[in-house]
Amino acid sequence: MDPVGFGNDNEYLCSAFCDNVKKEKSIIVLMFTLFPVIQVIEISTPLNVGEKASITCMVPKVYPSERLKMQLEKDGSVLGMKEFYHEEHTKTTETKSLTLTFIPTFEDIGKVITCVAELPIDEMEFEPKKRQTSQRLSVNFGPQNTNITVSPSNTTMQGETLMLTCRTTDGPRNTTVSATPSATVKEGGAVTMTCTSPGNPAPKISLTKHLISGVSQFLSEDATLTINNVKAEDLGLYECEGINQFGREKKTVDLIVQGAL
Repeated sequence: MDPVGFGNDNEYLCSAFCDNVKKEKSIIVLMFTLFPVIQVIEISTPLNVGEKASITCMVPKVYPSERLKMQLEKDGSVLGMKEFYHEEHTKTTETKSLTLTFIPTFEDIGKVITCVAELPIDEMEFEPKKRQTSQRLSVNFGPQNTNITVSPSNTTMQGETLMLTCRTTDGPRNTTVSATPSATVKEGGAVTMTCTSPGNPAPKISLTKHLISGVSQFLSEDATLTINNVKAEDLGLYECEGINQFGREKKTVDLIVQGAL
């Protein structure tokens, strides 16, 4: 068989006769293709709080597709899962997809969507049999706290000067802080702190470490902080704060350093 193709995906039987004795041996030849390293995540429309949208995870050129398992996750929680064993088997590569419809909320701002695809074939030795790709959600939201003021008063005399002021704002909302790859790190490893704080006007972001002694140590005004070669003294409570003129919001993450006494 040169070159080998999907048409060679069959059971082959070898028969031998000697002195009226018949011996047979069969072997099943299965053709597999390594499914792609990169899955595709597609979002139907720009995401807006309160408006229905859909997210699609696609895996192109996979075979055999009836062995494929797919799922969509949001920050580690499974949103939807699909298996394809019930679909008609074909001897060609196919593109398979999983679509999830949902209504974004303020809590979805900055969350990570992950597309996970698995081809669990015991007969094959290729690794990895599970692949995934991720995308951070960008969710839009409309003006909040809209109001109108009248100066000097909403009761005035004809011919006087009157000023009407319309203002709409949003203070920091859904501030998050995360540690990647994990909030538990071995000494000598690396960790990245990521801080987000959506708002309008854009909040000023700060990252602070709270020491066991009760002292606070300012670290960064940037959205991220990477610590290479983590040491015992790096453990502690890290706080992300978003501030604008209309409010402030804080979130924390506790960094644990394994091997630290």
